[in-house]
Amino acid sequence: MTTGSLLAADLVIAVLGAAGWLGGGAASAARRRPLALGLAAFALLATFARAVTIAALARAGWWFAAEKVLIAAPLSVAAVVVAGPRLLRVPGDIRSITVPLLYGAGAPVPWSRFDREFTLVLDRGLDLRGLLPRYAHTVNGAADPDIPPQVVHLGETVKFTIVNRSLVVHPWHLHGHHVLVLSRDGKPATGSPLWLDSFDVRPGEVWEVAFAADNPGMWANHCHNLAHADAGMTLHLMYS
Repeated sequence: MTTGSLLAADLVIAVLGAAGWLGGGAASAARRRPLALGLAAFALLATFARAVTIAALARAGWWFAAEKVLIAAPLSVAAVVVAGPRLLRVPGDIRSITVPLLYGAGAPVPWSRFDREFTLVLDRGLDLRGLLPRYAHTVNGAADPDIPPQVVHLGETVKFTIVNRSLVVHPWHLHGHHVLVLSRDGKPATGSPLWLDSFDVRPGEVWEVAFAADNPGMWANHCHNLAHADAGMTLHLMYS
């Protein structure tokens, strides 16, 4: 996307506007108001789209592109669609408005791939780390502090598959992020995107969720039944 192409698009819009306002005759006069209203509506949409695009691009670290997007309104709408997956990394309040608006309430998840995937199998098992054995709540056969951390990189899109093989409900909670529900028991999510910070994984259920790794740090990833967390069902997500 070059500065020249953006300016050319601006020029086309300007010419169309001039044709609508300056054309002569009664028929042309009748067309001027609808055209002017359409151009005004387009300008408002483009301005909004440009602001959202700048937030998405800046959040992704694309400062060089943000400067070009500022130059012209027309191609900003297309830029928002192209940058759609990055919109999932802007704050939740903005995301809840922009994603349904740009993609439709029933639109599919804009992620086409995942950079990293983890599977968490929740169960019960014997923990022999301490002086006394305990019947712990486990993740992938281990109990805290023996569960390896999940390591991600800034900017990645991460998918979790969470399988509950135990006989109790585990309300799962990842600190510092919101996850997008992809499916439950093999049934893809439908309707508006569902963003959660905690979700109940019932006995026998399999959840698939995803999130944008956009908040560096070391975050607890655990069962939000604190008795279960204390009995071993706690691990950590960390950024490399």
